[in-house]
Formats: sequence, structure tokens, C-alpha cells
Amino acid sequence: MTPGEVLRFDGFELHPVERRLLVRGQPVLVGSRAFDLLLALAQQGGALVTKDQLLDRVWPNLVVTENNVHVQVSALRKLIGGQAIRTVPGYGYRLAVQPLPEPAGSHGPAAGLAGARSPPRPAEMFGREDELALLVQLLAAHRLVSIVGPGGVGKSMLADAGARASVQAGQRGACWVDVHGLTEAQQLPEAVARALDGTDRAPAPPSDIAPALRASPALVVLDGAEHLLDAVARVAGDILDDAAGPRLLVTSQAALRVEGERVLRLCTLPIPPPGVQPDIAMRCGAVALFAHEAQAADQRFALDEGNVALVLDVCRRLDGLPLAIKLAAQRTHALGLTALRDLLPAHLQLLRNARRGAPARHQTLMASFDWSFRLLDEMQRLVLCRLAVFDGVFALDHATQLVAGGDLDPWAVMEVMASLVERSLIQRDAQALNAYRLVVGIRELACRLGDEAEDRGQPPGRL
Repeated sequence: MTPGEVLRFDGFELHPVERRLLVRGQPVLVGSRAFDLLLALAQQGGALVTKDQLLDRVWPNLVVTENNVHVQVSALRKLIGGQAIRTVPGYGYRLAVQPLPEPAGSHGPAAGLAGARSPPRPAEMFGREDELALLVQLLAAHRLVSIVGPGGVGKSMLADAGARASVQAGQRGACWVDVHGLTEAQQLPEAVARALDGTDRAPAPPSDIAPALRASPALVVLDGAEHLLDAVARVAGDILDDAAGPRLLVTSQAALRVEGERVLRLCTLPIPPPGVQPDIAMRCGAVALFAHEAQAADQRFALDEGNVALVLDVCRRLDGLPLAIKLAAQRTHALGLTALRDLLPAHLQLLRNARRGAPARHQTLMASFDWSFRLLDEMQRLVLCRLAVFDGVFALDHATQLVAGGDLDPWAVMEVMASLVERSLIQRDAQALNAYRLVVGIRELACRLGDEAEDRGQPPGRL
């Protein structure tokens, strides 16, 4: 947070460093908890912030009930307007007011990139050189490219790197649409219009998007499409139908499955075999990422012969998932490598982002997995909960025999499993034929939800 930074919205503005709230230009008295809660929502723009994330942010290291969140939200609505904070039933809250552009002369988005929300800050990627080169090739040859993979695998970071590389290679520009924060399909055309306009003012009507597209940048990035796949597919179809329209880069946990789409499936980072020397291990993206984040949290950390086996084991227990590795590395200085290794993967709730301003979906590892799980239907959740008994790789025929029963025959199980592979929640094992594995965090969440459902006497797929 820089001195003097101000977050401006339609009707109010926040001065975080001074901890001041101005409503229609006038300072108002606001409690400390209410201010922290509003700041947490404001820093995510219009994105959803879950109740658990608000509890962690506003009441750190305290055990309080969700009713505390409701009380503070009610107090804020009296100050800034009853419609300014929208409740997303069963999930949390988001701001429903428009962010205002920075005054003239302030620093805007990075050159060549503008949008409804700024793209992620450029960050060093580890182990993604081949994927980035392939993405740039695909963007040069095709008008619709989708980066598909599980939550926390680094889709947004790769998309940002690909967009910047395209601009540097001579493309006339790019704009960024953060789909993560949209909760309704009808919000998408407005968000695209606002991104194409390059400002945060009230968007053009959806009917005006077509001419804007023809004069748009060469690349439009739609980041986080998995919860609005049908709406994103319709917008993509409209854009591709116009020969003068831009190229599209989409990130999602599942492909759009529209004509002309090329899919880059982003896998977790490979782990070197046990027994490698530290200098060889550091050539692996997973280990390099862990060492980078651990050293950022404690400059005394260094990968050596005494700890390389533990680091490899931690990365292996986290299935090479970049977000999980990053959050685990940030905990190393507090827990120690041995304790961290022994706690994983059973206690993934310990992995919280130490970086201020991180996207809501990346503030805790389990929040990312919970988001993925809630996008499923009841049958998909039921199959996942039954598959959670497998710790590691399982064969397709064994899985169908175990999961089938009741309303699920083996063929139905295979169909549901195929849909879960498409959603990046089940991964095919590259080392064996017809073998699969659950993404590590999804397995832990499915186990927990299955146990909770059993305690309630309900089917495990029901939330």
C-alpha cells in the first residue's frame, strides 16, 4: 500500500493508509472492523469475497461467527447505501458499485494492457518456458485459444505473459476482462465493453459491443470463465463470427467447446526423482518456485543437500500444483520443513497467502478448491466423494466398479468422470494406461464433505 493511495467508487472513497472513509465527499465515522471489511471488498473490486476470507482478514487469529460479518455489512450499508454491497447467497459478498477511474496524471494500467480490472502484475514464472512458447505460437495462428487447467495451476499468470509477449511481438494491443468477479451472465457483455473502452466508467450497452470489437485491440483476455462457460462461449462465438474482430485468449477450468477453439491444457509442475542434487533439482520449476518463495519469506533459506529431499517431498505431496507450492513455501520459516512435510496433504487449510492484495480465490488454498467444487452438479460431487477413497493413482475399471451403485451404472460413472476430467478435477496419469488421480486438494475437500454428509445422513454430493 503506497502513501496517499485512494480507492474510489461511485458514492464513496477509501484512504487505506489514513484509514478514512469519505461518503459523497464528506468524512464519516466508521468502526475499525467495518473499515477493514470494506477495504477487503474494495481491493477486490467487484469480485466475490467469501465469508471465510472476510473472517480471516477482519478478525485474524480470532474465533468469531459469521454473524459478525453480517453485522458489519449492515453497518456499512447504512453508510454507503443499501445496494452498494451485494450478498451472494451461500458464498459471501461483493461490491456492486462501479470503481471510478484514477484522476488525470495518475498511473494507469501497463502499456498496451487495459481492462475492467488490471491484469495480474508481471511475475516470474517457473517451469513454464515451453508452455509460453506454445501459447505465443497458438495466439499467432488462431483467433481463440483457451488455457485450461485446475485452480491454482497458473493459468492467469501464463495468460498475462502470453498477452505481453504478443504485444511485444507487434500485436497492436491487448485488454483484460476479469471474469472471476462476475456472478451473472448478463454482466459479461458489459465487462467486455468496459474493457474495450479502456476505462472504468459506466459501460456501453451490450448492443454497442460489435462496433467496439472491430476497433478493438488485437487480443482480448477473458480470465476465469469456468463459472460462466455458456455466456463466455456466446460472446466468443459473436466475436469469431466477425472477421474483423480481435483474437481471444480465455482461461478456464474447462474448455468452451466452440468451433475454432484451440486448447492449451496446463498441467501441474513435474517433480524430479528422489536423490537428485540441489543444483539439478533447482532446474525443475516446482523446486525453483518453492525456493524462490521460501527465500522471499526468509532470506536465510537456501536449497542444499540437507533439505533438498524434504523440499522434493513437500512438492510431491502437493502434486506439483504451483499455488499450493507457493503457499507452502511461505509457511516454511514458521513451521519448518519437517513439520510442513508431515502436515501435508491432510492439513491444506494451513496454506494461506502471506501476500497482501492477493486475489480472493488465492488467499487460501482450500478457497480455490471450494470454488471449483461448488461449480459441479450433485452427481459430479457424488462421484468425486466416492473417488476420494483412492489415495493416488487408480485404474478406470476399478473406479467405475467402486463408484457405481444406486442411480449410477458403470457407463454413467464413466460419463461423469469424463466431465470431471474436462473440468480439470481428475487428471490422467501420464505413466500408466487408463489410470487417473484426483487433484490433491480436491481429494481432501471431497473426503471432508463426504464425512460431513455422512454425519448429517445426506448423500455426499449435496452441499
